[in-house]
Amino acid sequence: IAASELFAIVRREVADVEKGLDDLRSSLPALRNGCQTFAEEASAISRNRTQHRNTLANQSLLLDLLEAPALQDTCVRHGNYDEALEIESFLEKAANSHARRAPVLSELAKNASEASDVMLHQLVDKLRHQITLPECLRVVGVLRRIRAMDENSLRRVFLRSKETLARATQTQITDTTSDPYDSVKRVTDAHRVLVFDVVTQFRAIFATEEDETDEGDGFSDGGDYKNDDTKNERKKTLPSWCAFRTESFIHVLSKHVPLIDEGSRISAAFEHARYCSQSLARVGCDHRSLLLPIFSSAAFALFSEWVEVAVSDFERSAQTHRWSAFPSIGGASGGDSVRPAGFDDESKEKNASESSEQNQNKPPAPPAALAEHVLVGCFVNGILQSLNEIRHCVFSFPAIRKQCATEVHHALSRASKALVQVDTKYFNSNEADSSGGVAGNSSKRTAYVGACKALTTIAAPYVASCFGKTFGAVGEREVDARSAVEPLTKAMLGF
Repeated sequence: IAASELFAIVRREVADVEKGLDDLRSSLPALRNGCQTFAEEASAISRNRTQHRNTLANQSLLLDLLEAPALQDTCVRHGNYDEALEIESFLEKAANSHARRAPVLSELAKNASEASDVMLHQLVDKLRHQITLPECLRVVGVLRRIRAMDENSLRRVFLRSKETLARATQTQITDTTSDPYDSVKRVTDAHRVLVFDVVTQFRAIFATEEDETDEGDGFSDGGDYKNDDTKNERKKTLPSWCAFRTESFIHVLSKHVPLIDEGSRISAAFEHARYCSQSLARVGCDHRSLLLPIFSSAAFALFSEWVEVAVSDFERSAQTHRWSAFPSIGGASGGDSVRPAGFDDESKEKNASESSEQNQNKPPAPPAALAEHVLVGCFVNGILQSLNEIRHCVFSFPAIRKQCATEVHHALSRASKALVQVDTKYFNSNEADSSGGVAGNSSKRTAYVGACKALTTIAAPYVASCFGKTFGAVGEREVDARSAVEPLTKAMLGF
């Protein structure tokens, strides 16, 4: 009985053991998964710890890498372009090599590219200012390293920037200078300096490379037509800009030269512009042939204006002149003779010790008989004033001699016709005779006839002589005084 009870107890305990073993067997997969999870988490923690340790050890290097775009921007602002390009190159290489493992490198490379664009605009803006050749070489060298444009585009950008500088300089001068003469001189100086500097800089920067390319052409097979077109375009870039700049300069002269109101200033401005052209001829930008038409036209326009004033005043005064006889003045010329405007300085310098050659170059003294006829004397004085204005331009613009002779001839003709109209209107008028006017007044008639004789026999030859002294011996023959006053001469036959 005791053994049976003991057996039952043992069997129950064995069953409990088997049940515990079954429970243990069913919990083993969860334990295995838990252990694996623990191992993985432990491994991850170990890796993170290692990464954090490495990050802490390389903290300064990482900070430098993250601050690279800001450092590049600082270099650009301070003009350290070489260092900025090195930083950009480093970030590009780092992004190409490790962008997959470190996406932040792509963002850093993008920021570096934006800083490079800012540097490009800053460099192009530097070319729009007056800079020295070493600085220009440095700027163009950096632009080449940026690789933002090809060689032809770089040349066009260079010349376009210089053209912007030239236009700004011209606009500033013309806007701030009210005197046309000073404006022409300042524009001429600015044009000479700028074109000479640009051509010199362009050849120093680009010509060497072009020469090396031309020397290598002898070894090519001649089949690359695209390269030939590129070379031709390069060769035409600088001449095209020089032609455009010259055209712009000539346009400015054509606007301001006609505004100069003195012949001496026109001649001085022409000499200044011609010196500019001679200076630029050393770099192949000679434009002397374009200057002569502008200045000669301005000189002739000034002469025509003065002549027109003299003739208009004579015609207007002839209609309202009060004809009266003056006391006769003897002598052909003397110290009391009336000196026309323009020859006062020369008459003061005349003295007894002058040589015969110098006396021949002196302008003829005005006849004293003109003092008896104020109307004719004032007319002659106006013509002499015109010749005095143009005398500074005679040797600079010899081509205007015939035009000026025609203008003087026309002025004498108009003056003679004006006196003929006075005779027709006042002295041959029946109405004037009936009213007891000037037609019946013998003294006024005598004064009028004396003025006509003074114009035909004294003033006209004297003006032709002064024109010859101004323009040379040939000029005197080009003014036919007799034919100019022929209308009045024919009318005087009926007096």
